Amino acid sequence: MLKALVLIGGSSSRMGSDKFLMDINGKPQYLHLYHMISDLGIPTFISCTTDQTNKIRKDIPLLIDEFKSIGPIGGLATAIKHDPDTDWLVVACDLINLQPTTIQEVIGQNKGKGIVTFQKKESAFPETTITIYCTDVFETVENAVSQGKNSLQGILKSSNVHKIVPTSPSHLKNANTRADLH
Repeated sequence: MLKALVLIGGSSSRMGSDKFLMDINGKPQYLHLYHMISDLGIPTFISCTTDQTNKIRKDIPLLIDEFKSIGPIGGLATAIKHDPDTDWLVVACDLINLQPTTIQEVIGQNKGKGIVTFQKKESAFPETTITIYCTDVFETVENAVSQGKNSLQGILKSSNVHKIVPTSPSHLKNANTRADLH
């Protein structure tokens, strides 16, 4: 089984306001991504901090980060604790151009083992937050968190990773600053 986790837990300091509340696609970004992924038939959760819960609609399933201030790996580790028997599709809220076809592209490559992610031709690094983490890498994630190694890139370096060259690289654009929105 596959479940999805939309990461919104960051402080958005470079953006200057909450990225998950940006209205880029006609509604708050977290809600846009939640509906996009849910509409593909994937049970979807929003990964957030306790402080963010009052900014999220009450009918949206949440996973409150149990690992504070360690970045995206904390959201993934929380999801693993919540359901260690399912693979997790992790999606960052700042993927402002993400399309259902891109999500289907990564899902279509999932073999139920290791990690499935994108790597743009011009990039030296695979993506970490439009990525499927399968159950066989959960121990690696848990060990990294317990050792204070809070890098998802580190997880990818020590795991079996199936890398996909994206059909539409523009769909993987992250918006970290106001300038990135244009």
